[in-house]
Amino acid sequence: MDSLFWIIEIVPSILWSLLLVFGLTLVLLAQLTKLLPSAIAFKIPFIIQYRLIAAIIGIVFIVFSTWVLGIVANEAKWQERMRVAEEQIKTQQAQAKQLNLKLEQELQENKQLEQKKNRVVVKEIERWSTKEVLKEVPGPERIRVEEVVKYIENCPVPKEMLDIHNSAAKPAIEKLQDKK
Repeated sequence: MDSLFWIIEIVPSILWSLLLVFGLTLVLLAQLTKLLPSAIAFKIPFIIQYRLIAAIIGIVFIVFSTWVLGIVANEAKWQERMRVAEEQIKTQQAQAKQLNLKLEQELQENKQLEQKKNRVVVKEIERWSTKEVLKEVPGPERIRVEEVVKYIENCPVPKEMLDIHNSAAKPAIEKLQDKK
């Protein structure tokens, strides 16, 4: 069956259309010779003698050429769908590349923002770990800061635990400083 489809692909589709027209002509001639008077019919002796065979061959040609033209049309339709799908894939791949580039840029920006935030947090931790901050704070806020420092100094949580907690932020800072 595959060899038949291979042959159908090689032969131009115009040949199958001509075969259809030839089959229709044979069937029409076979039917017309039945209706024509015998004086005119003698001028087409071959068709008159083999009228039934000509009609059968014409019908076979019509059926076969219609079947082949259907195969050719179906193949053309699928090829068109395949071409459209390939174009869609190409456009989607191009869009995916653009989105990947945009995502990569956003990731880089987010990393930079995270590094900046880490630096700020570490500086604030280091700043608030000393009592020198109290000199910088004016007015009523100074009393609040003093209370915070007092709570930190009188904290029921052991100092070692606080040191461990604070040391957790320092490796990130050191990594950032190593990158610089």
